[in-house]
Amino acid sequence: MVLFLTVFCSVVALISWAKLKNPFNPFTFMFALWSLWIPLSDTGFHNMKHPSPKTYSVILCGLTAYLIGALIGYFCVGIRIKKTSDSNSVQKLYVNYWLVHFLCCISILFYLYQCSKVIPLLLSGHDLGYIRDLLFSYEENEMRSSGLIVILNNFMVTPTTYFMMAYLPVEVFREKDRNNYLIAEIIIMLVLWIFTTGGRTVLLFMGVSLLCVYLQKLKDKKLSIYLLLRNKIKKTSKLKKFLILGGCTSILVVAMFMITFSRSGEKVDILRTLYIYFGAPIEFLDYNINLIDNEHSNIYGYGVSSFYGFIYPIMFLLRILYIVNPYPAHMILIHDMSVGNLQNVVNLGGDININAFATLFYQPYLDGRFVGVAIILALLGFVGSLFYFKWTKQKSILYQTAYLLILHKILFSMVRFWFTQPGQAISLILAFIVISPYALKIKVKR
Repeated sequence: MVLFLTVFCSVVALISWAKLKNPFNPFTFMFALWSLWIPLSDTGFHNMKHPSPKTYSVILCGLTAYLIGALIGYFCVGIRIKKTSDSNSVQKLYVNYWLVHFLCCISILFYLYQCSKVIPLLLSGHDLGYIRDLLFSYEENEMRSSGLIVILNNFMVTPTTYFMMAYLPVEVFREKDRNNYLIAEIIIMLVLWIFTTGGRTVLLFMGVSLLCVYLQKLKDKKLSIYLLLRNKIKKTSKLKKFLILGGCTSILVVAMFMITFSRSGEKVDILRTLYIYFGAPIEFLDYNINLIDNEHSNIYGYGVSSFYGFIYPIMFLLRILYIVNPYPAHMILIHDMSVGNLQNVVNLGGDININAFATLFYQPYLDGRFVGVAIILALLGFVGSLFYFKWTKQKSILYQTAYLLILHKILFSMVRFWFTQPGQAISLILAFIVISPYALKIKVKR
């Protein structure tokens, strides 16, 4: 099964890369990553246990459904483009810069306030790992000093941060009307976020998303990195941009490792840590699948687990309005199983201890077992493909931003199905609020 899955993922990744040229398309990127993670999970390094055949069957079901959904999205965009072309309709997009600046300023002020709490903790001898534990604690502490702080962070600051992570490459590579003040604001906000949370994902994601947008720009101009290097005299400015981008990506990777050392201590075994992040999650998925089958076989999430990030803000608003009180028991139970239970550290054999990283297949499996995995992964593939091809074929900055948000979910798909988090769900909605499209009818000269 491991060999079959590895070959299946590799073949899909190579064919789609040859067809679409950009390796960060929703086909190549997803299947290339899993073609690496699947065999790594079966190596048994550090005496880790081997996942069961059923777990690999869940992964095969999910990836096949994702592929089918992505293909449907691809063909839907092609049909839509033909209809749009026939009706001579073009799409205009407007960025609400007033709203973007407002959200950035609120987030920066929030992170500056958090800095006033973080700096004394660092000076007293604590590291970023301790600060991160405080942030993700369910109890009141120095970093979660009031309900207002928690609400502001969950429903405004965190969604804004995720949205700006995706929007920054869009603004950087705009050919005209680039807003340099906004770029500076976003960079300041992200630096403060890293400092106050110890988060590393932004560094890796920024490197990937910048490369994704840049390679698509080259593809649109019928260029490639090979041509830039071969014709470096004629393409000096483009080559310089490529080298600068590569240098920035390298700096981001180095910074990510430095934060890892800061969070884990100087004696951290970096190879073992990487194996836990990329090899152990499938075995942790296996552990949790067995837990569901043996102890919670009659409990189904019916979508609440995977899409809790969309559901919770609505239920929170209804509770504020005294329409719902308390929260439904089923929603609380599923959330505890989906997120809370994963926080318990589990030994997977040898010296491999892990929590949280249960892969994007866990929440859909909790929602509906194999059927849930098939439906929800097909939906993810469809949405990701729809956004990608609307961006690349219609040159839409709205769908460019939306796809980069989906790209984040694919990049970190070894962790969880990300729409279980309100911040991730709201950030996607925010993209459609900040960037407003509408169709205009134009006359074509014949």
